[in-house]
Amino acid sequence: MRHEIRDEEVFILKSLVSNLLFLFKFMFTETFFTLSFAGIAFMLGSKLAEERFGTFHWWSKMAAWADAYLHRMIVKAVRKYQLYKRIAYLFFFEFLPAYAYKKTIELKDYVYKKYYASQSNLQGNKKMLRGNGSVSEFLQNITKEEEVAGESKKIGEDSLK
Repeated sequence: MRHEIRDEEVFILKSLVSNLLFLFKFMFTETFFTLSFAGIAFMLGSKLAEERFGTFHWWSKMAAWADAYLHRMIVKAVRKYQLYKRIAYLFFFEFLPAYAYKKTIELKDYVYKKYYASQSNLQGNKKMLRGNGSVSEFLQNITKEEEVAGESKKIGEDSLK
């Protein structure tokens, strides 16, 4: 037995989901605000304590180490971003077009082979692709035949003179 969803159930589900999303947004906003406020209050308190009691060397060393560590992480993240940006550029603008061109040429050769094979079967065409020859080989053979025919014409013309 199938249970059909009624409009009231859909409305209840939509309102529940929207209320949960609002609650999560509110919780994240409140959490980030609280953490930011606590961080600012801690920084202010540490500065006041430093002015009143003098510098704490261990605290200064730890703050300098944390600052250097943060800068190293930022530099590392920027380098990774630039690396992946270059890789993505090479993939999308170098590899994919070259691969698509290669596959297009292979498809063209395949289509021409099938076309000439079907033409030879229907009309007895003598200029068909032989074996596994590609279109470029076929065109090279045609140009060689034309060159040979052109040379024989020249030889014939030379003998007439």
